[in-house]
Amino acid sequence: MCRLSSYKEPQFKEKEFSGSFENEFCLIMHFSFLDLTVLLFYVGLVLFSGWFTSRKKDKDSASYFLAGKEISWIALSFSIVATETSTLTFLSIPGLSYSSNLTFLSLGLGFVLGRIIVAKLFIPMYYKSGFISVYEWVGNHYGKISQKTVTFLFKLTRILGDGVRMYASAIPVAILLEVFLKQFSLLKTTNLHIEILSLLLISGITILYTVQGGFRSVVWVDSIQFLIYVAGGIFALFYLGSILLKNGFDASYLIENANQTNKFQIFEWTDFSSAYFFPLLF
Repeated sequence: MCRLSSYKEPQFKEKEFSGSFENEFCLIMHFSFLDLTVLLFYVGLVLFSGWFTSRKKDKDSASYFLAGKEISWIALSFSIVATETSTLTFLSIPGLSYSSNLTFLSLGLGFVLGRIIVAKLFIPMYYKSGFISVYEWVGNHYGKISQKTVTFLFKLTRILGDGVRMYASAIPVAILLEVFLKQFSLLKTTNLHIEILSLLLISGITILYTVQGGFRSVVWVDSIQFLIYVAGGIFALFYLGSILLKNGFDASYLIENANQTNKFQIFEWTDFSSAYFFPLLF
């Protein structure tokens, strides 16, 4: 974990990438008043969204889990993308593209095709059935044992998968907490304690707004997070681009160099050992 002070822009030699690039950014960070304001504003916005959406009380479990079927399809679309784009995706995909290329994006074609099939074939049948969850449908058609088995398998995979995702989410939060606590000398603790505190904060805030507003709250908070991370990605692209250009890297050279090293490659049809070959094939 980096140990930080004030940030300064890294200096580059013209048209030269090296291991010092990473070290230039691994400097000492500090919490300014603006940083703290933005962080508190975001947490407050999430909690306020949960409270605001909970004002419209859901009369039964169907309304609680389906939000009365009143939510806009735009908000639902934002929520779906924000949900499937987990912390692992947000943090690891840039690293994958940096170390290799863009072949991971080929999986997106399967996502699009899968959604079309589900929307055309399964969703209409699901709505006509009147069931709240797919597990009720399984139980009605294949019996209670099948319903409990599918439910158990789903919970097991969620616990294992989401546990990793939550820990990945706790890593950047732990870094911020460590900087904040040490800067203001609020608490002297170990890295393990900070990571546990990060996990408690993330899970506590998530449980709070989810229980408050149910599915309605989850959708709107996800929509806010979707807009924030898309805006953050666009900002990072232009900000890092401006730093590179200021230090003598012209865009044409960067594009040419990336193209020559196959950084823009999306489809891989020849390497059977690629993790994305068979998913792309099917």
